[in-house]
Amino acid sequence: MKILNPGYESETIGGSLYWNNQSGKCYHGQFNMTTTCDFTSTGLKDKLKSLIGAAVWNTGSQGKNDYGSVSNGLAKHFYTYERSSNNGKICSSGNYCTDKIKRTTKWTGKVGLMYPSDYGYATSGGSTTDREACLNTALVNWRDSDISDCKNNSWLYMQNNAQWVLTPYATSSIAFYTFKVGEDGSVHGEYASYSHAVLPVVYLTSNVGVQSGDGSMGNPFILG
Repeated sequence: MKILNPGYESETIGGSLYWNNQSGKCYHGQFNMTTTCDFTSTGLKDKLKSLIGAAVWNTGSQGKNDYGSVSNGLAKHFYTYERSSNNGKICSSGNYCTDKIKRTTKWTGKVGLMYPSDYGYATSGGSTTDREACLNTALVNWRDSDISDCKNNSWLYMQNNAQWVLTPYATSSIAFYTFKVGEDGSVHGEYASYSHAVLPVVYLTSNVGVQSGDGSMGNPFILG
């Protein structure tokens, strides 16, 4: 949140570095460890920032350690979890529930991350496993080789990198997990202190339109 978005420039660690196209210290690993993050070539440029609107992002959780079957782990189920009244901390005692960070189920900001349901719905399926079959398979099982059409034909899948999603993974005993899309294509929980890729996600303002292009790799959409 503080790296990707404006308004945190006063933070000595991670403060709006991506938004402002800057480099500096950011958190890395456990126990408030830091490293150097350089967004001078990959951060947001002023013209792009002018196209981005503030949006309400859903930060609800599944509220239970149960998302591995067709009855609770499909893209449509995650869509419901993301918009639920369960926040990212449903435990109340124990060594893994003692942090003082306030959780909410909604957040308003400029730049977020994709949801698990976005990853699921982004698939077109393939010749062996079509889209309908993919959407009727639990996202945690998309790693299975016999349904590789599901992950390989989701345009949000990064083959060589695990990537974070916006949705926390809350259980009755742990409050420091969040969901990710693994390198193997499955959606599952992970320690929040781990380092993984992110795909920044934005909502465009209502006056933005396609100026040219057809959306292909060689002729991408140009917005303005």
